[in-house]
Amino acid sequence: MNTRNLKIYSLLLGMVLALFACQPDEFSLGKILSKEDLTYRITQDANDPNMVILESLTPGATPLWVTPMGRSSRVKDTLRFPFPGDYEFIYGVESAGGLVQADAFPLSITTTNLSYVSDQFWVMLTGGAGNSKTWISDTGEYGKKQGFYSCYDPAATWDDMVNDNGNWKPEGYVWWEPSNGDVGNTAADLAQFMTFSLASGAADYTLGSYTADDLNLTNYQPEDVAKGNFNFDSGSKSIEVSGDEDVQFAHGQWAHLNSLSWNKDFKILMLTDDVLMIANLRDEGLSGEGPCWYVWNFVSREYAESYVPADLPDPEPALPDGWQGDISQVVSTTITWKLSEENPFDWANLDGSLMNGWQAPGDYPDWLGGTLDPSTYANFSMTMNSSGNSVVFVTPDGTSTEGTYSIDEKGIYSFDITVPTITIVGWAGFSADADNQLRITKIEKDASGAVAGMWLGNRNPDKPEYMAYHLVPQFGGGEVDPTAVWKNALKGKTLVPDINYFADWYLGDWTGGWTASLFPDDFTSQSWFWTQENHDACVASSISFYMDGDVLKADAVDNGTAKTGITVEIDPDNGTLMFSEAPFTYSWIFTNNGEGMGPWLFGSHDGASLSNIDTKGMYLGFYTGFDDTNPELPTEVTAFHMVLSN
Repeated sequence: MNTRNLKIYSLLLGMVLALFACQPDEFSLGKILSKEDLTYRITQDANDPNMVILESLTPGATPLWVTPMGRSSRVKDTLRFPFPGDYEFIYGVESAGGLVQADAFPLSITTTNLSYVSDQFWVMLTGGAGNSKTWISDTGEYGKKQGFYSCYDPAATWDDMVNDNGNWKPEGYVWWEPSNGDVGNTAADLAQFMTFSLASGAADYTLGSYTADDLNLTNYQPEDVAKGNFNFDSGSKSIEVSGDEDVQFAHGQWAHLNSLSWNKDFKILMLTDDVLMIANLRDEGLSGEGPCWYVWNFVSREYAESYVPADLPDPEPALPDGWQGDISQVVSTTITWKLSEENPFDWANLDGSLMNGWQAPGDYPDWLGGTLDPSTYANFSMTMNSSGNSVVFVTPDGTSTEGTYSIDEKGIYSFDITVPTITIVGWAGFSADADNQLRITKIEKDASGAVAGMWLGNRNPDKPEYMAYHLVPQFGGGEVDPTAVWKNALKGKTLVPDINYFADWYLGDWTGGWTASLFPDDFTSQSWFWTQENHDACVASSISFYMDGDVLKADAVDNGTAKTGITVEIDPDNGTLMFSEAPFTYSWIFTNNGEGMGPWLFGSHDGASLSNIDTKGMYLGFYTGFDDTNPELPTEVTAFHMVLSN
C-alpha cells in the first residue's frame, strides 16, 4: 500500500492570522490556504494495486484533482489503471481564498489488470485485450456525420446523445454541423487516423495520416506521425494521450490555436463499434469566443473499408435561382473571362463546394510543383458572345482558338472545338474534360446582384470531384454611376431588424453561421447577445431609405428614438455602406463597428443581394477575424439581418 497523509500547521501562519484578528472586522475574504494546509490521501487498494483511491481530507474546501484520467472534483474518487506505468496526480482545493495545489504526487503501478479493459467501451475503442483498432476521420462520405467537425453546446454530455439515422448528436445542444469546406478542414486534416492498441500489454496510441492518394482507403498505406500511450476512463468517458509533443488527438489545424491542450481534457461523446466522437473545449482567452465543444468525428477503419453508400444520384452544384437569366444577361454583350489573380483554381466536390478554400497566391501549397505567379496565365482569356454563342480562347502565347458553345439546364458548357490547355502552376493547369465540356459549379455575385465570377469544373473521371477554375468577368462599355444600382435597390424601402434571425457569425465568405435556432425566444442560452430586451428593441426599431436629390439618405427609429436625415455613403468597390449617424445603438452588435456608423459590409449570406432585398432581406456586417498567416484574409464576419417591413 502506498499512502501519503499530509497535515502541517504553520506557526508563522498562525501568527499572521492572529495579527489580522486584531484588526477591525470590516470584511473577510475567507481563510487563505497554503499547500502546507492541504490534507489528502492517495492509496492503492490492498487487493488490487491497479485500483487507486483519491481522498480529499481538507475541511471546508472543494477538491480539484488533476489525474491521468482527467479532472475530478469528488471528495473521494476511485480510478482504475489496467496497465503498469508511472502516473502523476495533483491535488488542489478551491476555498474562499482561491485555488491552492500541492506538489505533484508520483505513483508507480507495476501490475496488470485486464479486467479493466474488458467492458464494452474498451472493446469498442481498442478491439479488446491483445488487439488494436484504427479510427479514421469521418470525411462526410460514410453515411454518418456531415464532416469531420461538429460544434456543440459545452453543456452537452454523453447522456444527451441521440441517433438521428446514423448521425449521433446531443438533442437540444447542437450549435453547428458544418461541412468540411465550411470550416476549412483540409485534405491533410481528413487524412488523419488514430490507433488505440492493447496488443503489447500496454495502452499504446498512434497518430498517423494516409498518403495523399489514399484518402478513400484504397491501397491502405498509413504513415505513422507520432506514437505514445493513452488513458481511458470508461465511466467518465475521459481520455488523454501522452508522449512527446507530437502525440495529440487528430483535429482540424484551423482550430489548433484555440484550445489549451490537444492531448488531455478530452471527452468521448459517443462510442459505438463504428463511430467515435471525441471533444475538447474551445478556450475563450485563445479564441476570443465563448467555450464550445470542438467535436471531432471518426469512423472505424473496418466500417470505412466495408461501407457501400446507398445508390443515390451524384450531388450537383446548387446554382442560384434564375442563374440562366444571370448568365444570359451577363453574356448578352461580349464579355471576356479571365482566371482570377488571387485564386485561379481549386478542387471542388460534386456539389460545387470547394475543398481547400484557397484565397490568395500564398495559400497554394508546394506540392503543386511551383509557386503561383499570376503573370504565368495573365494573358489567357475566354471571350463569349451570347448573340451567336461564339467563343474565343486566347492562350498566354497569343494563340487564338475560335468556336461555338452551348449550355444546358444543368450549367454544362459544351464546346465544338478542342478547348486549349494551359499551365497555371507546376503540374496544375486549365483544361476541359475529354468531351470538351466544363460545368458551372458556382456563381459569384456582387452586392448589386450582378455576376462577379464563376467557377467552371472539369469532372475527374476517376474520383467524385472537379478541377475547378475561377473566372472573373472583364467588362467594357461606357461609364455608369457605380452607386446607381445601390440607390435604386434601397430607395423607398423600410427595413426592420429580424427578430427571427437577428445576428450571426459567418466565415469570411459569408457562409456558415450557428445562431438560427435561438430566435425568436431563446433568451437564456446565448444571453450575451440575445435577450428579451434586445428582442423588444428590435421590434421598436426600423430604417427607411429615400433619395434627397442625388444623395441617398435614411430615417431611423432606434429602439423608439427617431433619427432623421442620415446620409448614406456608398462604396461600391468595397461593397459597404457608411452612415453619418448610427441608425441603431441598442446592441453592441452595432456599436462595435464604428459606434454603429460603419462602414458596413453588404453581405451575401444565403444568396442575398441588392436585387432580392424584398425576399432575402439585408445582411450588414464587419470583419472580426483574420487569418494568422495572411492578415488580409478575413475569416469571420459579425453581422445582423434586417427584413422588409410589413
